[in-house]
Amino acid sequence: MLRFNSHSIDFKKEIKIDKWLENPAMNIYSYNVSFSLAFGGDRNFSFKQTDDGKDLKLNLYLEKESKNAFYFAVNSDMDGASTTLIHLRRKGFHDIYSQLAGWLREKQIAYPKDAELEKIINENLFFNYFFSVGKDMGSDKYAAMTSRSPRYYVSGAFWERDSFLWSFPAIRLVDKELYFKLSREMILMHGKNAGDHAHYIDGTVLYPGFELDEAASYFILIKDFEEYDEELLRELDNVFKRIEKEYDSSTGLYKTFLLPSDDPCVYPLVTIDNVILWKGFSNLLKIYERLNMLDKVELLRKRIEGIRNGIYKYLVGEVDGEKMFLWSTDGKGNYRLYNDPPGNLGLLPYYGFVDEKNEIFENTIRHYYSSRYKYYYEESRIRELACDHHPNTPSGLGLCGSILNPIMRSQAISWLMEAEMDYGLLCESFDKDTGEVRTGIGFATGSGYLAFALYYALIGED
Repeated sequence: MLRFNSHSIDFKKEIKIDKWLENPAMNIYSYNVSFSLAFGGDRNFSFKQTDDGKDLKLNLYLEKESKNAFYFAVNSDMDGASTTLIHLRRKGFHDIYSQLAGWLREKQIAYPKDAELEKIINENLFFNYFFSVGKDMGSDKYAAMTSRSPRYYVSGAFWERDSFLWSFPAIRLVDKELYFKLSREMILMHGKNAGDHAHYIDGTVLYPGFELDEAASYFILIKDFEEYDEELLRELDNVFKRIEKEYDSSTGLYKTFLLPSDDPCVYPLVTIDNVILWKGFSNLLKIYERLNMLDKVELLRKRIEGIRNGIYKYLVGEVDGEKMFLWSTDGKGNYRLYNDPPGNLGLLPYYGFVDEKNEIFENTIRHYYSSRYKYYYEESRIRELACDHHPNTPSGLGLCGSILNPIMRSQAISWLMEAEMDYGLLCESFDKDTGEVRTGIGFATGSGYLAFALYYALIGED
């Protein structure tokens, strides 16, 4: 069983011969998990069940020099597993394969200018699509998560930022209808604990600790919504109320406890978090204006203006004779110079906070991608930034942010082409010279982020 991490469970299993097809099937059940598997093929085969006193085994006997396609079907109980197996056999391997291949061809993103980049976009796009979302067999409800892959080190848990900011925009490129359905359902499921570091996939808190970028991500997600029912508006209002608890009236900014990397902050007023919130509040304002909710409109306008003024007053400083955006401050003169990859400061133009030719922004990027910054390795082959979380290896998430940054875009794409990472899929960090994966394999939402970043940079702006 996988839920954030691997867990051993005490379970029983029994192999039976199913009454429908006389195929072998297995029940697996314990106090907290129960499901069944059925096994069959296009052609008949013989088998023998054995019990060595320790384990139940199924020995299969296949005819020599004969072709067969085998199916594994999973469902809540043996009847469901076996009837699903019947369906798979009726459709047949060739039909199933041709339908899937046809769907992939229809949904893939074309980029004829560069075949290798087209391959990277689509492999990451579909890995995200199939591994960042699942369906619960018991309730038939969708569940979003950072990765369904057991290769990922915290598989089966939910981060709002990972899904709402990275994964869902890529899902939208494949299936808009699913995107809107997922967005609404996940807002309703997870909004009650908006901003808490990590959730179980049912929305309850797994790992407490407020992260402003995660709470703000709800309002980034709603920018394309055209319908707002009472239930959705009520949950969005609850998210707003939770964020308001972090309002710092002396600066007009909002505080966070954890950074986008999930590490504790040094100073609680963080530039990128407030920029994401500024953009999110701008999205929310449009909804309230459309619905003529005047009291909320007035408050939001004040908050939006206050965040922008607060950033320029408290989060811009002079470093080496040049004005640049600081990473964070306490609002009392203390500040930190840093660039956290999951919240790359290069994203400021992407969120519409500055123009790419803004002098302060240019100075900021020039500072971090230089020998003045401790996590920039000038002599390395791939010079994307490292960070506190993994100080000697560049970040895959930082690379995505650089692709979305017009100043660094072409350089970042060239680095991407040199980095194998996780067999072409995005990983959390990789070797700065070889490009091989170092941490975070099987990172489905990260793959979505890379696919979307490349689409936005190469195709979406054409």
